[in-house]
Amino acid sequence: MEAQNTLTGLSETMQMYLKTVYEIQSRKGAARVTDIAGALDVKKASVTSALRTLSAGGYVNYAPYDVVTVTDSGRQIAEDLHRRYAVLHDFFVNVLGIDPETADADSCNLEHHLSETLYERLIGFIEYYQSCATSKFRWDPAIGGFCTDPDTEKLEAE
Repeated sequence: MEAQNTLTGLSETMQMYLKTVYEIQSRKGAARVTDIAGALDVKKASVTSALRTLSAGGYVNYAPYDVVTVTDSGRQIAEDLHRRYAVLHDFFVNVLGIDPETADADSCNLEHHLSETLYERLIGFIEYYQSCATSKFRWDPAIGGFCTDPDTEKLEAE
């Protein structure tokens, strides 16, 4: 059985369905079962089952053969997941030097598992790194490790 996220009470799978409905709704105004199935590469029957669960929990507005939209509580969860994804992606790409494609996949997987404490500390670290750190460091693939960013040192010397 899949573990549930303590922040939402929803399994990772249900979170992905909810986030997908939210993203499609943001682009198209509403989602359809076919859109969701295509986005997640799953069968329509799986989508229908997930939507029934999300509807029963008050996260989406769903009726068979109709469009699907997120409720206010569903929107809050989807937006939180999107923010978590963005923070992780930014950290992986801009601090750790991970290529964007790998960062995308890893961020998508990890956004569901961050504790609130880790999430807040990560945001704090990124803010510090962007605005306060006197010597920026970055991943240098040529040396296979972290080093001081020479562009930052040049700016500080001027």
